[in-house]
Amino acid sequence: MLTSPEQSDSRSQEDSSWHPAILLVFRFIFCYIAIYAAYILDRSQLSELISWLAQHVFYLAMATRPLNSGSGDTTYNWELVSLYLALAAVAALVWSLLDRRRHEYERLYAWLRLLVRFVLALTMLTYGIDKVIPVQFGPLTLSRFAMPFGALTPMGVLWAFMAASPGYTMFTGSIETIAGILLLVPRLTTLGALVAAAALTNIFALNLFYDVPVKLFSFHLLLFAVFLTLPDIPRLTNILLLKRTAQPAPSILLFRDGRFEKAFAWAAIVLAAAYVLISVPVGLQHYRQYLAQIDEKAPFYGVWIVDEFTPPPSQGVEYRDQRWDRLIFESTTSVNIIGVDGRLSYYAASIDPHAHTLTLTNLFNQNVMGRFRYEEHAPHELALKGTLYGLPFHARLHRFREFQYPLMRGHFNFIKEYPD
Repeated sequence: MLTSPEQSDSRSQEDSSWHPAILLVFRFIFCYIAIYAAYILDRSQLSELISWLAQHVFYLAMATRPLNSGSGDTTYNWELVSLYLALAAVAALVWSLLDRRRHEYERLYAWLRLLVRFVLALTMLTYGIDKVIPVQFGPLTLSRFAMPFGALTPMGVLWAFMAASPGYTMFTGSIETIAGILLLVPRLTTLGALVAAAALTNIFALNLFYDVPVKLFSFHLLLFAVFLTLPDIPRLTNILLLKRTAQPAPSILLFRDGRFEKAFAWAAIVLAAAYVLISVPVGLQHYRQYLAQIDEKAPFYGVWIVDEFTPPPSQGVEYRDQRWDRLIFESTTSVNIIGVDGRLSYYAASIDPHAHTLTLTNLFNQNVMGRFRYEEHAPHELALKGTLYGLPFHARLHRFREFQYPLMRGHFNFIKEYPD
């Protein structure tokens, strides 16, 4: 039976049409990802706009303002996600009313995948390089060695675990870096998304069960990786589970001219190479600065155990509960103190070797906490006498032999007769 060209075009349009429910879901997903990605890329410009929309459009009283606390799971972050969902729902509804005649969004879907690829790839490269050059967790310091295990938070345990093995940290970073590179190559997007999804599943589980406050962000990244793999799940199922052949994925061009498509693909590869070439020297510089903070030639370098601690008697029980257990000297500008409760506190220090004085300053409010005159009674014994919080104070300490920490002498061994 012969058909006219008009009938053929009508039939092909029907075959390529999306279900109305899929159209609505796509509009919502597109709006949400666009809003979330825009905030990640330039949150400083969008903060005021988001706060205004929350208060004047959705009548949401944002409970808190953004905190520079390093946490990504604050009340404000959860409010932002709720607002993104509301904005995406409203935008998708308006879009559906204004664009009711649209049957598909194949090309727009290709651009959305491109946006997700770039956001995910750059994020994986950033975190990956910070592990290959072990900046994220840093080296194990004397303060971490001297801190009781029971005083560590779950996040502190995870950070110490990763820092204890630079090799494992570099291995996990290389997986994330490889995923980021693969994501920027169009033909390798699915492979990169699968590698990223595997890595991010582990990262999200660690963040969740070790209470690392990046749960929201890592969960979104995991959803991005899953989003990129969704079109290939039927083909992967046929090959890996059902042992069937699979047809190649249909290619959807970003541009009508194939030459622009190739140029854009090469631009993405050049961007990835430039990003890595810029990030590696920056990471190395940060790592050198990290190591420079540890100065083994600093006065009294090492861990000092407090044998005698005499607080002012007028301070009572509350003051005695803040007794020192250990002092850690790791640099010329700071002293870390572990209390009898196991908590670690950081203080700026000023040591004058000529006057034999030590001054401790609170890092947060810059208030002087204590001024002491020190006396070295023996090579490994130290006495402090002066004022603490403005009141008389006296303490005696002895140096701990750091090599007694098993982690300091732990190395990789192919042959090991007995476990530690």
